[in-house]
Order: sequence, then C-alpha cells, then structure tokens
Amino acid sequence: MSESDVVLHLTEKIPIPYVRRIIPCLPEGHQDVRVLEYYISIDNKDKAILVDEKGIVSCKSQYRYAKNRSCGRIYSANSFQRLSNRTKSKIAAELQRNGIYLCQLDIVNCFHTIAEQILSSEKIENLELLSYCLNRTEIVDNILESHTMYTRKDIKKFFTAALHGGKGVHGIPQIDKFVTFIGD
Repeated sequence: MSESDVVLHLTEKIPIPYVRRIIPCLPEGHQDVRVLEYYISIDNKDKAILVDEKGIVSCKSQYRYAKNRSCGRIYSANSFQRLSNRTKSKIAAELQRNGIYLCQLDIVNCFHTIAEQILSSEKIENLELLSYCLNRTEIVDNILESHTMYTRKDIKKFFTAALHGGKGVHGIPQIDKFVTFIGD
C-alpha cells in the first residue's frame, strides 16, 4: 500500500498509563489486546507519534479503503477504530479526565438510512429500503424466527452486503427480494 491509497489521516490520542492498567483486565486473546499493545510499543522516535507529559500518545493513523476497493468503509491497521466499543468508551472517559474530549458516533442503521435519504432527496423511491430503515428490528426478528442458524448480527450483515450489491448464499427470501429492489 502506498501513501496515495490513504483516504483519511486522523490523530488519535491514547492514555498509555491507563492502557497499561486495562490490558491485564482483558481476557486472554481479547480482540483489543493487540491494538493496545501496539500503542504501548510505539515511541517518540516515530515522526507520527508524540507523547505528552501525562503519557498520552498522539498517534497519526492512516485510513484506507478495503483491499481492491475504491469506495465504502475505510480502515486503519492499528487504530482506535479496531477497539471494541466498551474499550473505546473506557479510554474516552480517561481522556476526558485529562481534558481531552472524544466524540464517538455510532449511528444505528447508518448506511441504510443515509442511502434512503439520498434516494429520497433525489426523488427516487425505494420502498424495500425505506421499509427496512423503518422496520429493521421487526424484519430481522421475522427472519430469525425461520432461519435460526443465523444471529441478529449475521442478518444485519447480509442486508448491508445486499445494499453494496452483494449476493449471498444465505437462502433468505426477504434479503434476496431486497437485493432485487436495490439493484433496480
């Protein structure tokens, strides 16, 4: 990957003394340990890293599209994005105690809602997408009743993949219908 692949640069602040205290509290193999250990391992020699007198690291993270993609969600290898919401919340609270305010937005059903609003603003009606946005919980619950092998998270991922034009082999007619309407 080259510098030209970078879509977004963010400076993230991480309270290293606090991170050192929470790592031992996480279960062995927890998804956050690798990223938190990365933050502990970095030092001031790197031009992208600064550590202040309180031990708070300012680390420049580079975000790129997924491999072989030129649109959609962007990712960073080692960043705040990779942490679980629970760990992010704990770190945000510690930063706030140090006078640094972090705003983490987690918008429910974000991609589908924004897509529906864009279509509506262009006077393009898509009733399947609108129905999903307005009734997601009921639609997902209905699918789970007849497809017990999947989790709520799986079903939501299937709908997101469908909105991106993906076709799964899940055998769920409601999602196949959604894909047909989205593609039109």
